[in-house]
Amino acid sequence: MFWFLGSGELMDSVISSNAILCAGYILLLSSSMLVGILIGKKAPSKWKYGAFAGLFVLFFSVILQVFLPEYEIQYITWPDYVFFRDWYFVGAFIVFGIGITKIDPGTRRSLFIFVMFIIFLKAGLWWQKLYNLDFKFTERGTVDGVCRQSTGYTCVPACCVTLMTSIGIAASEIEMAELCLTMQASGTADIEAVRGLRLKLAGTGRRVRISRCTWNEFLKIPKPCLVSVKLAENLNHMITVSGVSGEIVEVGDPLIGKTALLKDDFQEKWFERAIWVE
Repeated sequence: MFWFLGSGELMDSVISSNAILCAGYILLLSSSMLVGILIGKKAPSKWKYGAFAGLFVLFFSVILQVFLPEYEIQYITWPDYVFFRDWYFVGAFIVFGIGITKIDPGTRRSLFIFVMFIIFLKAGLWWQKLYNLDFKFTERGTVDGVCRQSTGYTCVPACCVTLMTSIGIAASEIEMAELCLTMQASGTADIEAVRGLRLKLAGTGRRVRISRCTWNEFLKIPKPCLVSVKLAENLNHMITVSGVSGEIVEVGDPLIGKTALLKDDFQEKWFERAIWVE
């Protein structure tokens, strides 16, 4: 419904729609806590079941995101799921709501204020993601089929451009940064890269795939494909793999252009996931 977010057309009507969406997000989290409070007050003998349900939602969401993100990204295809991806908060706030009914009134008020602060803080960060779309930089363009990133945080949009160019679809780094919801502070996650590619390819009949894979499985994946690698401690990077020849991995690096890595060096840095189009 809100697939146009990141289209670059942030007019007043869009801003109004986004404000409604953000208010809905606050309502979702607040309602989750209210459900917990109602369970604690109205069904005191069954509050443990409510707490268990809340904890299940919390831990299932965390496990899905941390250990199985490729399944989450592959099968949840709603473009704006990325905005609601932190649904573990729903489980957490149900548990908070139940807990509030089990403590003394003074502590209850303090905890309630704290939880509401967290809700609005989270909504504020979410709002920032909506409006961090004003990209103003001069694009370096594509050289030898590799889009060169123009900033320190747009490696993913640049790789998306390289991938689009390889299949004959025109794209720009700024366009893909908008579609991928790239953040200046944190760059772009895999789920956001897939979102951007899906929106760009909508109506073309092509599918965006993401998978965790072993080296042998990786060899069978259509090239070019996008992979995340460790660039330095606490710093990840995305590159395009255009092919593998024996022990040589042919790479399109948005920082330096066409290059190659030895298989062992590549595997040492690679996160064992790949994104491709079919």
